[in-house]
Amino acid sequence: MPGDNYSTEDDLVKFEEKYARILTQDPSSVAFIFLAQVLYKQGKIDKAINVLINGLKYNKKSVTGRFLLGKIYYDRWLIEQAKREFRTVVELAPDNLAACKMLVQILKSEEAYDKALELLRTASAYHTHDASIMSELREIEDSLARAKNKEKEFQFARESIKTALESKSVE
Repeated sequence: MPGDNYSTEDDLVKFEEKYARILTQDPSSVAFIFLAQVLYKQGKIDKAINVLINGLKYNKKSVTGRFLLGKIYYDRWLIEQAKREFRTVVELAPDNLAACKMLVQILKSEEAYDKALELLRTASAYHTHDASIMSELREIEDSLARAKNKEKEFQFARESIKTALESKSVE
């Protein structure tokens, strides 16, 4: 319904004003997370990033704030910044499965399979019954095994070519 959209937009504006007021009175308040979420929903991405960066100056160990900042960076393809935030979240809260999965996705895209594997093994200790972690672990282990086999095949081919060339030069 059209009225629902206006209501939601009005609510977001009210929440924005409320949380901005709280932060004006107390810049160290965790209300920065809520304000950033509201701004993000409104499409005010740069403002949301600034609110998060400022809020994290006071709340360095805010897992939720860092995760949200990492997600926004990831959505904007600021991968190095996203990776830094997700890594911090995992350091602060090693059981944070969402941050772990986002970081694994980034590491896999960079072909840093060993690091992704290490991260998943840690996550599996916290989430022993999560089938998606086990599946991801097997997938990465298989990828690493294939990569090692390809490396061996390449080395063998290289040595064969080298030997053939040396025997040609002797003749």
